[in-house]
Amino acid sequence: MKKVMFCFLNLYDCWDGKRLSRLLALLLVLAAPAPVLLAGDLALSRVGLLGEFTKKSLIGSWEETFTFVDGPQKGRVGTGLGVYNSDGTLIGPEAGSIMFDPPPKHQKDPQTGLVTSDDVGAWVQTEWNTFVYTSHSLFSDFSGNLVGRLKVTGKYTLSSSGDEYDGYSFYEGNIGDTNFSGYVTNKGVRLTVDQEVPPPPKQP
Repeated sequence: MKKVMFCFLNLYDCWDGKRLSRLLALLLVLAAPAPVLLAGDLALSRVGLLGEFTKKSLIGSWEETFTFVDGPQKGRVGTGLGVYNSDGTLIGPEAGSIMFDPPPKHQKDPQTGLVTSDDVGAWVQTEWNTFVYTSHSLFSDFSGNLVGRLKVTGKYTLSSSGDEYDGYSFYEGNIGDTNFSGYVTNKGVRLTVDQEVPPPPKQP
């Protein structure tokens, strides 16, 4: 009993420095409050459930095809690019950021239309292959005045390969006093690196 008590009173003498530091580190982890550990797990789960599926997530660059399923644009198909970052943010450059109204009736009348911003927003992983996102964009006139907003919220399901997704999105917004909303379907294909780079032309 005396020897055991002596070891507890002289830990550094009974254990070498490295082993003692590892033991103390383990004790500190075990003693950490549950909310602290849980907060760490939740931070990781934003882009990969507990970090296990980060490699098969939306992180990366994508080309997306979207089809309007209702409203005045029903049946119209569009294509866009998007980037999903590892910190849970996203950005989607607009395919054609200037939208012109019909030509003016008189030659002297100014051309009217809208300028759209890029889509920016955030995304989270809700299941091992399911992701939800929300993006925002702004409309302005040719003088730079804000005239409208667009909000899009969608849900994507990643394929088993991790290189494609399918889903749907709900959009709602306004241009001036006119409100609009509707749904689109989404199909995405991951953009990858083409490692076969053509050689430069030979110099004459």
